[in-house]
Amino acid sequence: MSGAIVDVHAHIGRNVSTGEGQSAMRCLETMGAAGIEQAFLSPVAGGRQVDGVLDTMRENDAIAEAMRAHPEQFPIGLAGVEVRHEERALEELERALGTLGLQGLAFHAIFQGFTVGAGGVLDPLLELAGEHDALCLMHAMPEAGEFSMESPRAIGKLADLYPRVTFIMGHSAITEEQRAVAVEAAAGRENLLVDLAYQHSSETVEIFVRALGAERVLFGSDAPFRDPRSTIASVEEARIDDAAKELVLGGNARALIERFAAPLR
Repeated sequence: MSGAIVDVHAHIGRNVSTGEGQSAMRCLETMGAAGIEQAFLSPVAGGRQVDGVLDTMRENDAIAEAMRAHPEQFPIGLAGVEVRHEERALEELERALGTLGLQGLAFHAIFQGFTVGAGGVLDPLLELAGEHDALCLMHAMPEAGEFSMESPRAIGKLADLYPRVTFIMGHSAITEEQRAVAVEAAAGRENLLVDLAYQHSSETVEIFVRALGAERVLFGSDAPFRDPRSTIASVEEARIDDAAKELVLGGNARALIERFAAPLR
């Protein structure tokens, strides 16, 4: 097995509610310890909002600054935007994709106070993302009965509505039930990929690769909230061939880098 390991799900910043977070330099240290060569960055969700959209702008500026300082390690940056900011969120996303040169956006509904698929609250933002052929990291969580703020099924429906957006379903298999729903949601939707963040099960890797194909599965860590080495081990120990392991650990992410990465403005 050859090729660099690429993490498609890493964060910098700080969650106000939990106090958890990390700097770009700490992210680089974690990557080095785990043998990760490149990472896609997005802001930690639930960050400071005392100054509203100005705080969001600072978070996105930090992503762009980290990419400028370390372009080889951080080739992809995803903006954070708050649906509660409405038209100002659209303005900030336009700035992030245009002026800052970021390649997409990320949502974590539980920390941002909305429900994926409810009320059309994401529609204006995803319409703009589609105009830019952008990436979108959508955090998913296990469903509680028929309800979940971050339902894999709802993410699948968004992928249908916005075919020009390439979606990554974040931490798709926190539970076995969520894993099954994620497989169902991603099946047949070529613009919806799944990442392996926040789990360490070789069985999960095998199930995703068997159900969706190795080219639809990505290594993600959810750093700083989980040690990436256990997730890497779940791929290395999985009963899949070496070519599939290489695709999951880095090959698929490198294809996204080739497709989306561009010089920062």
